[in-house]
Amino acid sequence: MSASIDLKYFRLAESLPGRRAIITGAAAGLGRAIAMKLARDGWALCLIDQDGTELAAVLADLKFVEKDVQAHTIDVTDHKKLRGVIETFGTTKGGVELLINSAGIGLAGNADEFSSADWDRLFSVNVVAVGSATAAVLPLMKAANCGHIVNIASAAAYHCLPWLGAYSASKAAVVALTENLAAELAGTKVKASVMISAFFKSSMPKYTMGGPLTITRVAGLMKLSAMTSEDAAEQTLRGLEASGTYIVIGSQARLIYRIKRFAPNLWLRLAPKVARKAFAKADAAALS
Repeated sequence: MSASIDLKYFRLAESLPGRRAIITGAAAGLGRAIAMKLARDGWALCLIDQDGTELAAVLADLKFVEKDVQAHTIDVTDHKKLRGVIETFGTTKGGVELLINSAGIGLAGNADEFSSADWDRLFSVNVVAVGSATAAVLPLMKAANCGHIVNIASAAAYHCLPWLGAYSASKAAVVALTENLAAELAGTKVKASVMISAFFKSSMPKYTMGGPLTITRVAGLMKLSAMTSEDAAEQTLRGLEASGTYIVIGSQARLIYRIKRFAPNLWLRLAPKVARKAFAKADAAALS
């Protein structure tokens, strides 16, 4: 690896020397930011997203990359196509070292406002697609006894704020899936991690269901956040280099994580007040 000492993510390349990665939700936000950073380190990439126009824009921005970068316009809920692309990439490239499940959508509102179709769509994208992509890539990683699966969750998985219940449930499922996968892979050199963060500036408002108030409020939360998608991508990759199961980024996410872990009943009492203040600021920020 002496020829790679100038890599920005040297430790990541050292643990995953083939530098072949698949990223879902790669056309915008966190997925795009991670793709750009890995491309600069010479990774061969398979980028997956349902937005073909934005994917084309990402490819245009990656003209400097010497290695192949593939882009596939796929809705991750089309599990047959998703698995086919993953398996083909892994076979033609001789393996896959990294899978980042970044594709996700939002759903917000009160518990009695969601339809069964809303729930189906939310879990199909945020949870089932994660399981489907994982199932497709694991045989390749197990065969090589090398690989890392990173699932993008959210502090919503444990902050239990009112109005975000459906989204929180989907992200809690992602955390549980990752924890169980990490235990399943114990004793191998294939690892699983989950990234957990509070809101950061991203394209989430575009991909959130729930009506006008939801779009406005989520946009306000994005506006209030000091963290960008690029910041989140940097911290995610640095956390990945540390090889921990939990990559909790941002001071807010870490604080809530500690309170919820060590004083869960206290946090349940605080959550409604925290939500009222946060949402009031977000609504005002969105309109300013």
